[in-house]
Amino acid sequence: MDQPLLSSQIAPILDAVFEPTLDMINKDFAEFPEHRGGFFRLLRAINGTCFPGELTISRRFVKLTNSPA
Repeated sequence: MDQPLLSSQIAPILDAVFEPTLDMINKDFAEFPEHRGGFFRLLRAINGTCFPGELTISRRFVKLTNSPA
């Protein structure tokens, strides 16, 4: 099975948007609803279509997503 064309770009994309977006949406759950929805749609799309690329993300992202709030 061929890898999706964006698989090699997942890590740079997440480097650019993951932490800043997570900081925005974690502070106040009522603010930035469009960013919250877009962020989770991005994660769902990556998971559904570029899963091999998701395996290349750094441990920093894993810690951010698995740490208690």
